[in-house]
Amino acid sequence: MLSAGPLLLVVHLMGTAMIGVSVVGVAWLSPRLRAARNSAAA
Repeated sequence: MLSAGPLLLVVHLMGTAMIGVSVVGVAWLSPRLRAARNSAAA
């Protein structure tokens, strides 16, 4: 049986990576979405 320690570490790292990716994705997308909305409204 695999001990819970390494498994929890992997899950924790995956969760941290997902959060980091989503934060970067939102930061990257926000200006583009705002620019698109502005051009659509104009």
